[in-house]
Amino acid sequence: MKGILKIHEIPKIAFLYLFYKILPYMPLRMKHALAEWIAAITCRGKKAAVMRSELQLLFGKDMLSEKEIKNIIKETLSNFRKDLFEIWTFPKINEKNIDDFCFAEGLEILDKSLQRGKGIIIALCHFGSYKMILPYMGYKGYKIMQLAANPLEFTGENESIITNKIMQLEMNSEKSLPTKFIYLGTNLRQIYA
Repeated sequence: MKGILKIHEIPKIAFLYLFYKILPYMPLRMKHALAEWIAAITCRGKKAAVMRSELQLLFGKDMLSEKEIKNIIKETLSNFRKDLFEIWTFPKINEKNIDDFCFAEGLEILDKSLQRGKGIIIALCHFGSYKMILPYMGYKGYKIMQLAANPLEFTGENESIITNKIMQLEMNSEKSLPTKFIYLGTNLRQIYA
């Protein structure tokens, strides 16, 4: 998919084409270290400026020190990158290695509820690697349907090449999961099928 080439995004494009294929094979600690390094060098970018502005609106200009604001921005950017790197790992996850990525507690509550013969709705907050529940539950034998925004809705000729590529990679990663995605804007009747 075509898009707008922004000069400042050339390093991001190079990163995508160089690291995307090897990221799934990297140890988790190495992926997280890479995410933290990228966050440290992008703390002055557009996303960081938006976060700074929002933090000042939320807390006022004097409640948080400059150091606290910088730390919040760096941690937020780091977590965003970690989540993205883990999503790109989805195609390499399977029932044999899912336990290397995460674990769940309280499944007996879920199993007890499912014994009633009805489905369960799990609401996810977008904290941490919130999508990791999808491969985990799917590879543990649970039938999973995810109501979500279609990543390709955020692409187009007026978007940057990097945004288009990242959204395409996210779509490919979602397709690799043992999950039925129901994208907003499509027929919701699929939920009941």
